Amino acid sequence: MKRILVLALALLMALTLSAAVAEEPSFEEKTLALAKAAEPTTLPLTDSGEQLTIYMEFAGSQVYDDMEQHPVIQKFQEMTGVDIVVISPPEGDDGTFFNTIVASGDWPDLFRSEFNTYPGGVAGAIDDGVLLEWNPLVEQYMPNFLTKLAGMGEKVYKHLVNDDGTYIKLGCYLDPPVLDGVQHTGLVIRKDMLDALGAEVPKTIEELTEVMRRLKNELGVAIPFAMCSLNQYVNTNNNAITGAWDVALDAYMIADDDSVYYSRTTDAFKDALKTLNAWYNEGLIDRDFINRSPDDAMKLLYSDDAAICAIGNWSSAEMMNIGTSENADFEIVGLPIMRLSDPDQILNIGGKRENGTDGKAWQNSATCKNPRLAAKFIDFLFTDEALVIATFGIGDLGDGNSTYYVAEDGSYHFTDYMMNNPDWDFNAMRQIEGIQAFQYMYHNDFINMQYDTDIQKQCWEAWGYNLTNDKMMPVTISRTVEEGRTYSSNQNEIQTYSDEMMYKFICNELPIDDNWDEYLKMMDEIGLQENIDIQTAAYQRWLNR
Repeated sequence: MKRILVLALALLMALTLSAAVAEEPSFEEKTLALAKAAEPTTLPLTDSGEQLTIYMEFAGSQVYDDMEQHPVIQKFQEMTGVDIVVISPPEGDDGTFFNTIVASGDWPDLFRSEFNTYPGGVAGAIDDGVLLEWNPLVEQYMPNFLTKLAGMGEKVYKHLVNDDGTYIKLGCYLDPPVLDGVQHTGLVIRKDMLDALGAEVPKTIEELTEVMRRLKNELGVAIPFAMCSLNQYVNTNNNAITGAWDVALDAYMIADDDSVYYSRTTDAFKDALKTLNAWYNEGLIDRDFINRSPDDAMKLLYSDDAAICAIGNWSSAEMMNIGTSENADFEIVGLPIMRLSDPDQILNIGGKRENGTDGKAWQNSATCKNPRLAAKFIDFLFTDEALVIATFGIGDLGDGNSTYYVAEDGSYHFTDYMMNNPDWDFNAMRQIEGIQAFQYMYHNDFINMQYDTDIQKQCWEAWGYNLTNDKMMPVTISRTVEEGRTYSSNQNEIQTYSDEMMYKFICNELPIDDNWDEYLKMMDEIGLQENIDIQTAAYQRWLNR
C-alpha cells in the first residue's frame, strides 16, 4: 500500500510540474500582457503644447535652416500636440558637440544617440544620473512598442537590453522581413570575363585561384582580385577573405563548448594568410592593397584592370549602371563565400544582419521635464502611421505634388516628384521630405523598392548561402565599466599589432611559419588572454539575459 501511495504521489508531482511548464506564458504572451496593461497612447498626447527638446543628428538638405521647418516635424507636432525642438550637431562634427552637451549638464529631454563615447555607455550614464531608466516608463506608457516587440521575439529583446534587463537600445532601427537575416556585403566578379573564359562561377578556393590565374594569363587582367585595406572588410562585417577556413577576419568567436577564442590566433587563420601570401606572390591580388579603398577597387573593375572586389549590396545596382554605361558587355555576379572543398559546407562566420543590433537609440535624460510625455512620444513613433510619414513624407504637399502613393495591393511607393525631382537627387529628397531618425524600422516597402533588381537579389542569395552567425560573439554583449576600459585599451593594441603582422605575413616581410609562435606570444603579452576572459564573462551574462 505504501508503495502504491509513493507512486501516486510521484505521478501527481510529475503532472503538477508538467502543468506548470505548460502554463508558463511565452515571451510573446508576457509582452502582449504588458502592452494590454499599459496606458493607451492616444492623440493628441498633450493639449497644452508642452515642449520636448530632442538631440539628434540632422542630415541636412540645404533647404531648412533648422529641423523645426521640416514638414514631418510640423506634421508630428500637429498630430501629437507636442512642441518639438531639435538640437543638432553641425555637419561634420567629430563628436565634440555631443560630448560638450553631456558635460554641460544642460541636457535635452531626449537623446537619439549610441552614448558610445560616454564611459560605460548607456549603463554608465544611468549610473551617473545623466539618463533615466526606460523600463518603468515602457511598462506604464508604451503599449505600441511592447506590441511590436512581442512580434519581434525574445532574441530581439535580448539585443535591446543589457545584462540586468535594462533597456539601452530602445528605438534602434529594426529590420523589416526583407532585410532580416541577409548577408549585406560580399565579393562580386565580372561575369562577362568569366564568360569570355568559358568558366563557371568559382565556389572553392582552388577554383577561385585557377580562375584568377586564367584572368591574368588569358585575358590580361592586371589585378584579378582588387583587394583593399583589410580594415575595410572588418568595418563592413565582410568575412569573405577568410571565410573558406570558417574563421572571421577579426572577431572573438564561440567554440562548440561555449569557450571564447580570437579568430586571428587560430591555425585556420594562419592557413588563410598563407593562401593570401601565395596569391600576392603570383600577382593575383593587388600589390598595393594596403593603400586601396573600396571605391578604388570598384574603379579597377570599371576600367577592366580587375575582375573581383568586395562591395555592399547598396552598391550593386549602381555598379551595373555605371559599368554598362561605359561597356555594354559589363556584368557582375555575386560570389558565394569560397569553401575549401565542399561547396555546400555550412560556414558559421557571421555577417548576416541580426535584428535589434543597430546602435543609435532613444535615451531619456535625467532632467527630462515630463518623462511620461517623452515615453508617449516615442511610443507614437512605433505606430504604423508615424512610420509611413517618417519614411515616405507627409503625402499631399498642397501644391499639386505628393511624396508617396498607395498601390492597389496596399504597398507604399515614392512618387515621381521624389524619384525624379528636377532640383534634387533622390537621397536629398529623402532628407527633405522624410526623417530617418524618427523611424523605428526600415519600412518593408521602401526596402523592397531599394533592393528590387536581379543583381541585388542574386548577391543576397550568393553571399548568404549556407551561412550562419552561430560561432560569432553576439554584438550586443555588455561589459562592465571596468571591463570596458581594460578591453578597449587591450584591443587597440591587439588590432594594431595583428594588422601590422598580417600585412608582413601576406607581403613577404616575414615568413609566417618562422614567426607565428612569436606572434602568438606577443598577442598574449599585450592582453589577448585578458580580453578573452572578459569576453567569456560577458557572453555568459548575455546567455542568461
